[in-house]
Amino acid sequence: MGKVMVLGGEILDATRLKDRTRLTVLQLPTGRNHEPAMDRTMSRGRFLAFQTEFLDPATVPSGTRITIVGKISGATTELLDEMEYTYPTVAIEFLKVWPEAMQIPPRFGRYGFPYYGYPYWAASPYWGPYGFYGPYRFIYW
Repeated sequence: MGKVMVLGGEILDATRLKDRTRLTVLQLPTGRNHEPAMDRTMSRGRFLAFQTEFLDPATVPSGTRITIVGKISGATTELLDEMEYTYPTVAIEFLKVWPEAMQIPPRFGRYGFPYYGYPYWAASPYWGPYGFYGPYRFIYW
């Protein structure tokens, strides 16, 4: 108790209490820059984090990935579905909210294979994702 730790995770629930905000967090391992992993199967459990300054639960919806620097303040036992679960509790000193990861769909060329581009495809009508056919928006000399 009282040790300062860096913890990463994904918010499962955020609740505004009378004097603080309570975050239920699914713990996830962090990488070199302390960003939580994307794979939920790497979790080692849940913990509760409390922020004494005002934190609107709408700004940290369920699924938001966060990194917390805070002091371990004890443990709380509560019901999780039909069993009792002991949650470690953390007093938040610093909270970092990570942006959502962008998933860019691959470009597809003819025959359904990914097209990664060719550096000189604009120089000839035979190169490009459309092959010989397709919209040519380039001026050829």
